[in-house]
Amino acid sequence: MLTAYNEYRSAMTGIYVLLAGQLLAGALIPGYDSVEIRPKEASKYAAHQESQNLIIAAYPCDTRHKARQLFDTDKFAKKRILPVLIVVENNNDFVVSLDGRAIFLIDGAGTQHRPMHYLDVLADLNNKRRPPISGFPPRGPGRRGSRKVRVASEEMLADFEQKSFGDKLIAPYTKDFGVVFYEIPWDGWNLSKSRFYLPEVFNFSAKEPLVFFEFDAR
Repeated sequence: MLTAYNEYRSAMTGIYVLLAGQLLAGALIPGYDSVEIRPKEASKYAAHQESQNLIIAAYPCDTRHKARQLFDTDKFAKKRILPVLIVVENNNDFVVSLDGRAIFLIDGAGTQHRPMHYLDVLADLNNKRRPPISGFPPRGPGRRGSRKVRVASEEMLADFEQKSFGDKLIAPYTKDFGVVFYEIPWDGWNLSKSRFYLPEVFNFSAKEPLVFFEFDAR
């Protein structure tokens, strides 16, 4: 199972390297400034779970004001993209592994929504048409159709790449954080009926899985 997943991840990496080049191929958009993220202690967020000496918290930025705490853009709501800050505190004496692509958002109907890649987010925010990515869920009811093309600035690209949660190794007795993104499939999404599901949290030192995390989004 892990071998197949690693092959899939390698293939997706090649696709996204190509897409990154496409994003930078045109004129740059000026005026973007990186925003410093200052996360609180994980236990201070309303949406969090503590288990196995780990605390994992989520901060859904579903308003313009909250999203501005992460990125210098007002386009998330218009593009129906939900950025979520994930904060992890590891209070163990071993390294913990957590892949941002395995942090699912489950809606009130029980449907699992996989995070978007940050390059897809940039393509949407900058109106760039992105190719369909094999292996990602197809667009469901109410999702947008084709996208017109613009490009991201180098600073915006670097900011999203740095803040994207990615594949993290959290050292013993440390905290780490990053942002995951979800494409909201319809207007009127009820976040209060949603929850986060993290099935792939690992003791990296021992190469063993830990018990999954699942907690309400509010």
